Amino acid sequence: CQLVEAAYRVLKPGGLLIMETPNSENLLVGTSSFYLDPTHQRPVPASLLSFLVEYAKFGRVKTIFLQEQLDTLEKQEISLRSVFENVSPDYGVIAQKKAEPAVYRLFDAPFTREYGTRLLTLAEHYDKQLKTHIQWCHTELAKVEKLIFTLNITNQRNIQLNSQIQILQNELEIVNKQKITKPNYAVHYWWATADVFNKQIQAIYSSTSWRVTAPLRKIGRILKNLPKLPIYSIRVAHRLLALLKQIAPLTLRLMRMLLLKAELKKWVSHKLTQYPYLKSRLRQMTIRLGLMDRLPFNYQIVFNSEENNALPTRDNLSSRGVDIYQDLKKAIKRKGRGKK
Repeated sequence: CQLVEAAYRVLKPGGLLIMETPNSENLLVGTSSFYLDPTHQRPVPASLLSFLVEYAKFGRVKTIFLQEQLDTLEKQEISLRSVFENVSPDYGVIAQKKAEPAVYRLFDAPFTREYGTRLLTLAEHYDKQLKTHIQWCHTELAKVEKLIFTLNITNQRNIQLNSQIQILQNELEIVNKQKITKPNYAVHYWWATADVFNKQIQAIYSSTSWRVTAPLRKIGRILKNLPKLPIYSIRVAHRLLALLKQIAPLTLRLMRMLLLKAELKKWVSHKLTQYPYLKSRLRQMTIRLGLMDRLPFNYQIVFNSEENNALPTRDNLSSRGVDIYQDLKKAIKRKGRGKK
């Protein structure tokens, strides 16, 4: 107090008193680094030093804070350590002795500005940042709670679906066991019947008669489809004639083999009695093709003029032979009338 009063006494009007000391608002300075200098006795708060100057009747007083980090308040994130350490470590008090207004105006600039970083300002900034983080945490927590609620509902639905799936699987196992233990007899019956018919059809396809009559079936198919295809009738006719020419030698060989074997001929003749027309046509074909000349003597029809001019009976002749037989009888009668 004596120092301030002495300075006020020696200063001219408008003169300045500048005092600087460690800032006890900085928690690290006020509790630790201030006492590293053994000449320091106790820290003086900025408000106390400013009061002493005003008590000494100085015209105006300005407290400025010094030596802080310039970018402290510009950082987006402020840690609690920054609140402890980044407050201005020093402060100063500028006091001006009363003078005329014109003298005051010369020093208005330093008295109107704010300097340094105060503990209160930094703490408010930290509190605002903390509130923002807490609000964000509440928002995210609400989202998480909503998600947990949705997951719980989904989990319950999954449990219900799993139970239903388990029930369906059990029912499916029961049905499969029933299908295995109780076969469908109707299906089995029809399958067996179809298998029998298939075997019969395969037996027919593998028989000799089926293979021998294959050319005839082919000719029948061609003749059946011939009226339906008038445009290609001539071409089909040529193919039919070519096919007949191909099978004619085979037919002749079969007929010769048949007529040369007595037992086979007898068996075929017996079977052909059920089909008189077919038998007659085959007989005419053998006579026309001259196959009868190749037969043994006892198989040929012999006309013996010495036995009262006996003629073969009609029972041994075909329809064509019957016609020839009638013509011969008529010729014999005409010849007999001419001699008389």
